[in-house]
Amino acid sequence: MKKSIKRVLSVLLTCLLAVSLLLPVLAAAIGDVDKDAKVTASDARLALRAAVGLETYASGSEEFVAADVDFDGKVTASDARLILRAAVGLEELGGMNEYDILRSGVFEIVAEMDDGTAVNPMHMAMAANGDTYMEAPMDGITVGILIRTETVLLVKTQKMYMINHDAKTYTDASIISTIIPDFNLSDLTGAIQESGFTDLPALSDATSVTDGTFEETPCKVYSFLNEETGAETRIYMNGNKLLAMEQLQTGNRVSVMRFTSVSKSFPAFPPAGYAKQDILKFMAAMEP
Repeated sequence: MKKSIKRVLSVLLTCLLAVSLLLPVLAAAIGDVDKDAKVTASDARLALRAAVGLETYASGSEEFVAADVDFDGKVTASDARLILRAAVGLEELGGMNEYDILRSGVFEIVAEMDDGTAVNPMHMAMAANGDTYMEAPMDGITVGILIRTETVLLVKTQKMYMINHDAKTYTDASIISTIIPDFNLSDLTGAIQESGFTDLPALSDATSVTDGTFEETPCKVYSFLNEETGAETRIYMNGNKLLAMEQLQTGNRVSVMRFTSVSKSFPAFPPAGYAKQDILKFMAAMEP
């Protein structure tokens, strides 16, 4: 079992490394500025106060991300108006392209990360409440790891589940966080949340926008250039679809993330048709 646990940790590390080239993420519900789990006139009031300078929200903070409902990188009276319309049922927030979905911090992505030395598949999801899902191959088996908040007798706890997609089984793996020193689920989800997407710039802030192609697909190319360091990020968009994010240094590719799908969903748990297993039996089935 110790071997299996070590490999579980290696899967978690792989997922973390896959997003380590990206920027901090905060999960924030669109329009819910006061974080009371609903969009009301109170949220519109807070957004308007921020727009006129009576409230100050740091860029990238939960309040800022929630208030910037048009995803233009700033909180304005237009955001307040949209939130108020949503509060009275005249507007539905969240009509956004796939790049905006990433910036919202609530997403499910299927992609691959190519850093020039290896191509790693990615399947990740973040829920508004901070629940996290990661998926990676482990000795030829596709393993999913879900960390979620559960309430038992009014007490909230974090639990970890492992899913063997090939065998269609899952197990409660929370014990791993109790038998491994310094392994803390909150620390892990915090590390993942700090390696994500919401600090990505708005497309409207691009240094340049050109027509181009990405691997033969026509698209718009949004370039963000740091003239001091020579670092450049390119976003490839085909309409509302996000094709890729590319990192370059002085014109040379450092990494590229190719996206298969981006949505505001979260994987169902337990997956339909999957059987629950005792953790010892589950781990034994994963031994090579």
